[in-house]
Amino acid sequence: MWQHQIVQALTRAYIVRTGEGLCGTSARRHRRIEREETKLDEEGFREFCTKRKLDEKTIQGHIGVVREFEAFLNKKDGDRKLNDATADDLRSHAGKLIEEGTNTWENLLGLLRYSRFADNRQVEIASLELLDGSDVMKNLSETTSETLGEAKRTEVFGGISLPPLGTNSKDKPKVTKEVMERMEARLGEEKAKEILLSGPHAGPREAYLHEREEFLASKGIDDFLEKRHRAYVDLLEKHMKEKTLYFTQEIDEEVLDYVHNTPTCQNGVRDGDTIYVTKIPYMAKKYLHENDDRGRGTTTAIAHGCARQYCQTWTSRRTSATAALHSRSDPGTSSSTNPSRQTSLKQS
Repeated sequence: MWQHQIVQALTRAYIVRTGEGLCGTSARRHRRIEREETKLDEEGFREFCTKRKLDEKTIQGHIGVVREFEAFLNKKDGDRKLNDATADDLRSHAGKLIEEGTNTWENLLGLLRYSRFADNRQVEIASLELLDGSDVMKNLSETTSETLGEAKRTEVFGGISLPPLGTNSKDKPKVTKEVMERMEARLGEEKAKEILLSGPHAGPREAYLHEREEFLASKGIDDFLEKRHRAYVDLLEKHMKEKTLYFTQEIDEEVLDYVHNTPTCQNGVRDGDTIYVTKIPYMAKKYLHENDDRGRGTTTAIAHGCARQYCQTWTSRRTSATAALHSRSDPGTSSSTNPSRQTSLKQS
């Protein structure tokens, strides 16, 4: 079923609530933790943040939330070092922040920044997974209201408690499944597809105008797609050489070869009047080493099995292709819903 495929693609993207700063109770707790003995390299972390031109209020907030994470680790397992924290530690702590109502974007961003300062790749990836694409469900709800009216939005989202910022990915599919099933049942398949293709996870159309300009400068749609694919491979190769993440993914030779030899990956291949697009698998390294088809199930649908759900039918005529490029969106993409916010995550 098409909605089951889209559930898999949207599994990683949600939001309910974001905020700024620390509440009064949290701030007092941070001050108490500051008086306790910790292993936080405050001087080094402060220098790291200063180089990123963060203001003093933000730096103090980040130091406070990192101290609280350290206290959480010590209470959980005794004498633990922040550098030894695991992805599971971060997810457990995020659950605690949700319970306390301090699961703000700034607090999670502070943990992400410290993980980069401490060169803890596990916690860095886990932090990114909690932050990246965090406003998709909110955008989907708002798009439904703007396109079809508030009554229809209520039919789909009414009574559903959307997972709050910081929710473990394992806890998200149940809600996503319910939203997808309601969308098809109460909006109809075609309207549901229209909402999903409107770009709840792709950012504003203006962010893609450069692609239209590249298309107009190309020899045609096939030339454009080939150039885009080469540029995508070059981008992944740059991440591999610099040992940086592509969103939440580590790129190695196997992943690079897979993308290089899969021309549909991310940009598409034309077949008549249709362009077929597949995604780079989520957790591509794990996907490529998985021998059990059941273990590959989540990424199989994303990488191979649902091209028709992730692409629009474009004609090869220049005017129609131009319009498609101007409005292209992919509800299952792993990039952030907000280009400026994604840039912030990359530069943090």
